[in-house]
Amino acid sequence: MRQSTLILIMLFSGLTLGLFAQRTVLQKSQELISKNQFAQAFTVLDQADPQNNKSHIFEAKLHLILDFHCYTEDYLHFALCNLSSDETLDSLRSIPKENGLIYFKADSIGKELLSKEPGNMQLHLAMGYFYQKLLEANQKEYMPSSAAQSRMQMHYELADRQGSRNYQSMYSLGILAMKGLDFQSALPYLEKAIELKPDHAESQANLAYALLQLNRQAEARKHADLAHQYFQDSALKAEAASMMALSYLQSGNDSLALDYFRQAYSFNPDALISLRNLLQLERKIDSISFKKSRLHYFQRDPQSTTTYKDLYSLHPSFQEKEALLAFYQNQMKEQADSIVLANLHLFSAVLLKDFQKEEAMQKELALAREIYIREYPPEHEIFVFMRSYFSPKSSR
Repeated sequence: MRQSTLILIMLFSGLTLGLFAQRTVLQKSQELISKNQFAQAFTVLDQADPQNNKSHIFEAKLHLILDFHCYTEDYLHFALCNLSSDETLDSLRSIPKENGLIYFKADSIGKELLSKEPGNMQLHLAMGYFYQKLLEANQKEYMPSSAAQSRMQMHYELADRQGSRNYQSMYSLGILAMKGLDFQSALPYLEKAIELKPDHAESQANLAYALLQLNRQAEARKHADLAHQYFQDSALKAEAASMMALSYLQSGNDSLALDYFRQAYSFNPDALISLRNLLQLERKIDSISFKKSRLHYFQRDPQSTTTYKDLYSLHPSFQEKEALLAFYQNQMKEQADSIVLANLHLFSAVLLKDFQKEEAMQKELALAREIYIREYPPEHEIFVFMRSYFSPKSSR
């Protein structure tokens, strides 16, 4: 009896020491990660488990490689770096590296470990995260997107059914539901993601979007506002502000909607969609600002015919088209660029066709053609458009 008791004590002591050693290794690697010593952190983990037999250490390796690699081109070979104080991972990831790459076939290792520990839900979450990262990186050569999505969903849903989840798994399952346009099913996943990580801006933003689709504007505004606070990137802040604007627009509050569209544009003036949204609403409630925004929109890319097509759609009534024609005529006086001048003549002709002013239309068309012939080859698409749109049988 005493001998069996002694064996049990020795076994228990060995297990305790093993768990203590794993915790020490994980703690040491986390300390190194906090100091941006990512290569050194991996070395600590790999020395403790070079054969990837210990699931806890494998999970730590996997998260380290996925989140903190400084280079990968195939999600099989990774470079890890120790960063100096003035370096960032983003600045290094575009620089190819040939030496010192770590070969880490995560799905094979994970499958082997899960065959021994099928009930290890933390391991399922880690593998779900790996397939999530494959999807985000569009690694179709590693595996088709449909397969990566299916595997991610399988691991995350299995863990969720067993009561194991994290904000990443809940967020990803919510996004999958939204991709299927099942906004109602997306809500509990995104709400749980926010419960687990309230400052996760993407969860806040997508919950706001789902609520907008379900016509729950007040709730959508709450989460869009939080997303706006938590996003650091100006383009993402602009998207959150646009959702605020859309929620007010759906509620019939055009004035507040316009304020938020202006915020969205101020955060991301490079996004044409922000300026288009602004123009749409200014046309309705602020004609003075609309004229200024129209000029700004025109000046962004006057060589592109898309600019003129967009402006045409923003002037649907006969009176508005007259105003647009006057705007084009004024711009002709200030243009030195030949392509822009030709575009102005061409799209003046488009408007004159609507007015059924044949003689004036033909004059503008001839001026446009004269310039285009000097600038473009005969097979250019602009000549195809002119022949089809202005032929006697053409109709809008």
